[in-house]
Amino acid sequence: MLNSRARFTVDRVESNVAALISDTDGSTRTVPAGELPQAAGEGSVVVLDDSGRYHLDEEETERRRGRAKSRLERLRERSRRFR
Repeated sequence: MLNSRARFTVDRVESNVAALISDTDGSTRTVPAGELPQAAGEGSVVVLDDSGRYHLDEEETERRRGRAKSRLERLRERSRRFR
């Protein structure tokens, strides 16, 4: 995992502008989408380094996507039981 002071989740990208949510305090910031790594998209975790560049944290992104997928599967299973 990358060490840095600022970690964000990409909330959305619209009209070449990305909305990022801070992992620290939940605040939102917008940045030009071109400042993000090309592979970053909705749900990606990006880290802002000391030089002001964003880097994709692939390990954390995959960990979070896996957790979200597991939660969704549990909810679907629970929903099936109540039918």
